[in-house]
Amino acid sequence: MFEIKFFYFYREIFLNELDILSRLNHRNISCLYGVQLDLLYFIQEYSHFGTLQDYFHRISIEQTNESTFQKFKSLIFVLI
Repeated sequence: MFEIKFFYFYREIFLNELDILSRLNHRNISCLYGVQLDLLYFIQEYSHFGTLQDYFHRISIEQTNESTFQKFKSLIFVLI
């Protein structure tokens, strides 16, 4: 019984996201090509830049590295 409720909970989340994706139409957002509701997956246009999550992860790493470098540079300046 728990597994059925769990499935329907995630199915609702999936359908809500699918609804949003189906209405998006922008040149910087990959297209939605198809959907398979039994296994809950959808097919989108390939993005050679990776996923949005990959992009934000790269940015956060770059910002962390830059801010760490700036802190280190400031510390060296104070010590000199």
